[in-house]
Amino acid sequence: MKSRSLFALVLAAAMVLMCISGCGSQDSAGGKDELLVAISAEPVTLDPSDQNDSASSLAIRQVYDPLLIQDAEMNIGPGLAESWEFTDDTTLVLNLRQGVKFHNGETMTSADVIYSLSRALENPKVSSFIDCIDIENSSAIDEYTVELKTFYPFVPLLSNLALPSICIVSQKAVEEAGGDIGTTPCGTGPFKLTNWVSGDRLEFERNEEYWGNKPAFSKMTFRVIPENANRAIELETGGVDIALSLAPNDGTRLQDNPDVNVLVYASLSTTGIQMNTSVEPFNDVRVRQALNYACDYQAIGETVYEGYGERQSAPMSTQVWGANTELPPYDYDPEKARELLAEAGYEDGLPQKIYLVTNDNRQRIDIFEIMQNQLAEVGIESEIAVRDMATLASFVPGEYEMFMAGWGTTTGDPDYGLYQTFNSESGTANSARIQFYDQDVIDLLEAGRAETDEAKRLEIYTEVQELIWDACPWVWLWQTDTIDGTASYVEGYVPHPSGYFQDFTGVTFTQE
Repeated sequence: MKSRSLFALVLAAAMVLMCISGCGSQDSAGGKDELLVAISAEPVTLDPSDQNDSASSLAIRQVYDPLLIQDAEMNIGPGLAESWEFTDDTTLVLNLRQGVKFHNGETMTSADVIYSLSRALENPKVSSFIDCIDIENSSAIDEYTVELKTFYPFVPLLSNLALPSICIVSQKAVEEAGGDIGTTPCGTGPFKLTNWVSGDRLEFERNEEYWGNKPAFSKMTFRVIPENANRAIELETGGVDIALSLAPNDGTRLQDNPDVNVLVYASLSTTGIQMNTSVEPFNDVRVRQALNYACDYQAIGETVYEGYGERQSAPMSTQVWGANTELPPYDYDPEKARELLAEAGYEDGLPQKIYLVTNDNRQRIDIFEIMQNQLAEVGIESEIAVRDMATLASFVPGEYEMFMAGWGTTTGDPDYGLYQTFNSESGTANSARIQFYDQDVIDLLEAGRAETDEAKRLEIYTEVQELIWDACPWVWLWQTDTIDGTASYVEGYVPHPSGYFQDFTGVTFTQE
C-alpha cells in the first residue's frame, strides 16, 4: 500500500517551492505565459448555486470567490470576508473586503452576499449546505457588513461558507444573464472565462483587477481529457503542464520519469456503490449486507487502484474528524452472502438482473467487471450500464438501482460527509440516489450539526456511523488517494485534499 503520509511531504515541498519561486512576479520565468491543465471531466455548469459536482466546482473556484477559504491544511481563512465573529450561537457577522470588483466592473457589496445566499437556498442541489441560515432575518447591516442569523447553532457554518457552491455572484450579472449565467459566469475570482468549447476546453484569462495574489501567467486553459491514459500522455509529451486525477497505473509509471513530478495525497473522498433502498430487493437490509459480503472488495481495490488508498473502514474518509474506524469490516464471505439472501427470501439468488450504473471512468468500469463474476457466484446476475456525465447529472431520484459514486467530505466536517449522503431528506443528488430515510439516523445527524460541545458531537457521530454501517445503503468500497502530475518545470502547485478547491494562482514556471 502506498504511504498515506505522502500528502504532508508533498505539501511541505510545494510550500518551499512557492517561497523559492517568488510568486509575486507577474511574468513567468522562461517567457511561458499560459498554464495548461488536463481535467478528467467537463463542468456541467459554472453557476455556483446550480451544482455540486467536482468538475463544475473546480472551474467555478477559478472564476468565483467564497466568503471564506479553506486551505490545503483545512484551515479557515479570509476570502471575500476579511474578518468574522459569532456574536452569539446563532449570529455570525461578516466584514467584507472593500473595493472588490466583479468581472463586469461592479463593486461587490453585502447586497450581493445576501442575494447569493438567498439564491443558493432556493436550489435543492446546494441548499442543505446552508439551510441553517434564517435568511429572512439576516441582513446587510451596511454596504460591507453582513449579519447572518441561523435557526439553531450550526457548527460547520464557516467551512460550508467556503464551498464553491456558496461562492458570491453578482446580482446584476445574474439578472442580466437570465438563464445563461452557467455559461457566462461573472465572479470576483482570479480568472475570467473567455471561451468554452464543449467537450474540449475552457479558456481563462487573468483578472487584472483581482483583489488577491494575481497569477504569474496571463492565460489558463482547462483541457477536458476524460481518458486516464491520455491525460498522462499529454503530461509526458508537453501537451499540458498539470494533469489532475491520474490513474494509479499512470502514477506508478510516471514516478520514474524525470520530466514529471507525481503528487500523491490522501484525499477526503471515498468511492462506493450506492443502492436505491426504496425498491426491491434493496429495501431489505439483508440484501444490502449480502452485497457487501459477496465480492472481494479488498482484492478488487488493490487490483484497480494498485495499492493507492485503502479499503473503506467507515462511512466517510478516515481523514475526516470523527470518522469511526472501529466498525466491523464486511469481509469477503460469499457463503454469508448466500445465507443473507436466503433469509431475505432469495434462496436461489435474485430473480431479476440488476444494473450497475457508472460514468465512463475506466477504474469504475473495471471494478464492476470484476464484481460481475463474483456476484454471479452468489446468484446475482448483473449488467454494467455506462452513462455520460450529463445524463447522470440530470438523473431522476431513485432512477438507478446501483450507482458507482465518489463522495468527498470536502469541508473536513462529518456533517458534510454524512448529512449530505445518508439523509435523503437533505435533498442532495447524492442522497436522493439511495432514498435512505432512517429516522434514528436523521435525528442523530440533525443533533450532530447543532451540537457545540465537541465531545458530545463526537459521541453522536460515532453512534450514527454504526447505524449507517449496519444499514448498508452503500457497498463500502475504497478510500481513495488522489494522484496529480506536473511537468518538472512547474513550481508552486499545492494540491488540495478536497480535489477541487485547487488554487493555481501560485504556479510559476522555471523554463518553457
